[in-house]
Amino acid sequence: MRRALVVAWAIGNLMASAQEWQQLPDFPGTARDDAASFSHYCKVYVGTGMEVGWNLTNDWWRYDMVQWSWQQVASLPATPRQYCTAQSINGVGYLFGGLDANAPLNELWAYDTFTDSWSERTPLPAAGRYAAASFVMGGKLYIVGGLIAGGAALAELWEYDPTMDQWAQRTDIPGAPRHRATAISGEIPFPLVIGGAAADYSPLEEVWQYGPGDSWTARTPLPEARYGLASTPLPEPIVIAGSVGDNTFRPDCYRYDWFADSWQQVPQATIPDGRRGGVSGWSDQCSGWYLGFYGLGLDSTLTRRNDWYFTGYWFGIEESAGLTLRLSPNPARDHLLLSGTSGVSMTPFELFDATGKAVMRTTTRFDGRIDIASLSPGSYRVLISDDGIRRVGHFIKLP
Repeated sequence: MRRALVVAWAIGNLMASAQEWQQLPDFPGTARDDAASFSHYCKVYVGTGMEVGWNLTNDWWRYDMVQWSWQQVASLPATPRQYCTAQSINGVGYLFGGLDANAPLNELWAYDTFTDSWSERTPLPAAGRYAAASFVMGGKLYIVGGLIAGGAALAELWEYDPTMDQWAQRTDIPGAPRHRATAISGEIPFPLVIGGAAADYSPLEEVWQYGPGDSWTARTPLPEARYGLASTPLPEPIVIAGSVGDNTFRPDCYRYDWFADSWQQVPQATIPDGRRGGVSGWSDQCSGWYLGFYGLGLDSTLTRRNDWYFTGYWFGIEESAGLTLRLSPNPARDHLLLSGTSGVSMTPFELFDATGKAVMRTTTRFDGRIDIASLSPGSYRVLISDDGIRRVGHFIKLP
């Protein structure tokens, strides 16, 4: 019971203290918008989209939260495309639809994160579509809305069962048929489909909950209608950026309180420029990490971007009985100050990388300053034990 109370207290405090976006190493592929992304096991996968020069792409890249770096992975073995949607289920990333140089697509591709390989699955038994939203519930993939050839917007909802490799049509989303919406699932009781645009590109403020069962429930609308937005369930359910018109892009975020069914703007969580068609990710199945990621997209000068950002927190259940160790600056490049000060007698410490390997240790007291310039970029933990009391802090080492 005490353990549950500590966890609840910690999560509540994290949600009440949103942090700013921190810039990370740029996406190493070409700058682009309308790419697709999915998250699995401390990694975010990003690929496809329209790159600088108006070329479609089929390359894919992986961002590793442990190593804090990018690596190229297997390209999609199909035509270059944009406006796809993607999700992960049990270590497999599913990429659906999109628009290639010829027409909207109904293709479904599966990426095995363990073997770094793609395979084609049964296509959607309906018209090809692009700019659809997607979410996961009960181990199944759901595709909602989108545009078909000719520009008609859809309200259709389709369910894909990976174990059977079969599709089934479900109840249409209420309200306006839509495209360029976003959806959140995975860390909330039921998935949400948020915003989007009608067929005439007028922005929508609607928010719909799918479930329980094959049903829809209206939730409190967005404070401002927008499309081309992104979302992440961690460090809390938030929607990011988006457009309110052809040339009016927003840089801000809104946080959603599930239990109060309310939205709140997060003034600290603004990205450097207004943005449309960016991608997002999160620390899926990454124990103790509450991280959200965002990047790429088209900015307010109509320039395609390849920058990459994160916001979030770290929290380990095994550390809840200890005391939090304050570290600054965080992220850091060359040094850390413990407890926000120097010049005081500090107890010996140990420093571990994200895999749990000890990379630095002292056996004598020190003045509170730790030189980290020689460390590789990544995530680290500092542990101090004194008179039976454990103090733990996390930090990010930047390049």
